Amino acid sequence: MPYADPEKRREAQRRYVEKHPERVKESRKKSYKKHFEENKETIRARGRRYHAEHRDELNEKNRIRRQDPDYHAKELECKKKYREEHLEEHREYMKKWHKENNNAPAKYDAWFEKISPYYEPDQIRRDPDNSELIQFKCHLSSCENWVNPTYEQLTKRYRSIVGSTGGENHIYCSDECKQKCPVFGAKDFPKGFKPKVDYSREAQPELREMVLERDNYTCQKCGKSLTDFPDLILHCHHKFPLNEDPICSADIDNCITLCVDCHKWVHKNVPGCSLNELKCSS
Repeated sequence: MPYADPEKRREAQRRYVEKHPERVKESRKKSYKKHFEENKETIRARGRRYHAEHRDELNEKNRIRRQDPDYHAKELECKKKYREEHLEEHREYMKKWHKENNNAPAKYDAWFEKISPYYEPDQIRRDPDNSELIQFKCHLSSCENWVNPTYEQLTKRYRSIVGSTGGENHIYCSDECKQKCPVFGAKDFPKGFKPKVDYSREAQPELREMVLERDNYTCQKCGKSLTDFPDLILHCHHKFPLNEDPICSADIDNCITLCVDCHKWVHKNVPGCSLNELKCSS
């Protein structure tokens, strides 16, 4: 039976709140949400009127608050806390939402202007059966099929085009076409082709001999010499690549003696000297 005395009723409510804080919090949240949905326009209109009437006062409070040296740190901490609470509260819903939207077919109006500059006109079109969707021709040149990519597939493809992620992420109509494509999964060269790199090639043997003699037949990186290691293989390495400075190809000052291991290390790790960079610049 409800308490007739208001003081006893408030005391009972206080005890209930202390005993079941989470239940009360959830109930209040539902009540606030229901009240907001029923009176959305009224609440927003009241807020706009209040801000219009107290604009100067609110701006002054914000100006004073921003003068605090720790203002930005507090704001970031507050936003971080809110994001964590929001994510924890809606984690399952967000997982379900992302899964459904990532696997949904990509829309034509949302993607055409963004990605069409990177494709030929005959490789992209509006789906004839559903005008809202976008279609791409299979990347395998011998295949004439059209495919409706999902939002996730098209996002990965666009990011790889603009360079924000690695890989190519081309769009294929099936796994069979994907495996047949010579560039799928290939990094530097097509499938089944890997050129043999000759680190010891020198166009001028006389120049090589002059450089090795000048450096006392000693690797200038690791210090190994032909005297201490009779089986050591030495190379003549150009400091500046020949395709960038061909006039210095026979300049002894542009050359240095390296052993075969150090020569490989230089072409793999020194910026501007990797084989991929030399191949692209040529």
